Amino acid sequence: MLRKKGTKKNEEGLKTSDRLIRTQLKALIARDLWNTSAYYYIINDINVFVEKALESLDDDSFSRMKIAGIKEIANWQVGSCCAMKSVQRTVLHG
Repeated sequence: MLRKKGTKKNEEGLKTSDRLIRTQLKALIARDLWNTSAYYYIINDINVFVEKALESLDDDSFSRMKIAGIKEIANWQVGSCCAMKSVQRTVLHG
């Protein structure tokens, strides 16, 4: 319909939207199959805030800023994600 009105395709926008839409759908399906944690496990792949937080853990920013306990929290979260990944593999692949 938009093509009939002379609207041009935005290839760059489509590439960005495609990744976001596919990730969102994958996350919603994971939530339906497993739980809300599975949703966030998938959706955080495109979450720039999570990405920056993980970078900060890797470069020791939290220690330099003297934010106590953040590594323990992060390690707990990573452990939870790994456990969920194991459950997913078992369910999917037997």
